[in-house]
Amino acid sequence: MTPTPRLSVIVPAHHAARLLPDTLAALGASTLRRSDWELIVVDDASTDATREAANALSLGYPQVQVIAQPRRLGPPESLRNALRFTYGEFVPHCTDRPEIELHDLQRKFERQVNNR
Repeated sequence: MTPTPRLSVIVPAHHAARLLPDTLAALGASTLRRSDWELIVVDDASTDATREAANALSLGYPQVQVIAQPRRLGPPESLRNALRFTYGEFVPHCTDRPEIELHDLQRKFERQVNNR
């Protein structure tokens, strides 16, 4: 049985087919294989290949989930929808543009857990 993740990162994505690989690459392969976190990509009714790109990336990593919304709802509603599927104790979110380094987010999470 897979352990329950402590960290759930939500990434709302709209027309981000080209950007998602960079976003996930920011995590690095070693982080992507950890079982104490999950990454939830919410395809916000993209008309490009965002859903396909997210699904392709999730094939190698069971920690990556993809939620496909049938119509455009925007980031706030995408976040609310994704919360129904999270298991983590901590639930940060970021955009589909890699403006933050997700491995920095992982380090912050580890510091917070270690300071408990």
